[in-house]
Amino acid sequence: MLGLSGTIECGTGIDLSHEETETASRRARERGVTNLTFIQADAGALPFGENRYDTVLCLGDVLSCGNLYTRWEKALQEMRRVLRPGGGSAFHCMNWDWEYRSSPHWVFFQRGRDSGYQFVRDERSADGVETARDYAVVAGTPLAEWIASKEWPAGSGDYQTALTVAEKEPFPEAWIRYTGTSRHRNFTADGLAQALRSSGFGEVWVTAFGATYDIASKAGVLGEVEPVRRRLAQAEAEVVWQQRQGSGPWLFATARKV
Repeated sequence: MLGLSGTIECGTGIDLSHEETETASRRARERGVTNLTFIQADAGALPFGENRYDTVLCLGDVLSCGNLYTRWEKALQEMRRVLRPGGGSAFHCMNWDWEYRSSPHWVFFQRGRDSGYQFVRDERSADGVETARDYAVVAGTPLAEWIASKEWPAGSGDYQTALTVAEKEPFPEAWIRYTGTSRHRNFTADGLAQALRSSGFGEVWVTAFGATYDIASKAGVLGEVEPVRRRLAQAEAEVVWQQRQGSGPWLFATARKV
């Protein structure tokens, strides 16, 4: 959101994490940005009055967050409520049609901020429900030693990197400790459009994008297209906007309060 500071009069950024809003506020101060405010808030219960904002941005797969699993309709209604009549919203989220067909099951390890390791078994359904069962890897076990020896994707700062694996056979349950289950609601292009309309939005437009980058990544040739990645992204954006069509792992939607 900091990148918008030069193009808008003022704005408010929210996040469920107090740590994230504190980080954003600190970076704004460091850059001398004074027209943006960051506060901790729940997208399903926005602490703002009605008809307050000209534009609402819902970016970064917010609607699929676990805390909104049974409340995503309320979040959409709240976004519409705080918009002024005629105001517009933009939404960005995973394209579930693409993601489910690519990997109906996902098994991965995650490296936490405390240097511990988590193991996740992710089950996905065609109707958009994603169920993640989380486990802590028990220190000192062969599994902990094995995962510690692997080469992890590069991360930065507090970013928790993930390492995807294929669980070909079960390992002893004593090597992991169950810590909980989370569920997420995901959307196809048609599903997102229907959700926006049922929440009272009008002039809804949804398209999918990002196919070139994702195909190269899954094929393991991302490094080869990296030199021309910007031109590829620009070309794909032009096709999406001019032809009003697209396909890929991400959805972009616009809607208006009528």
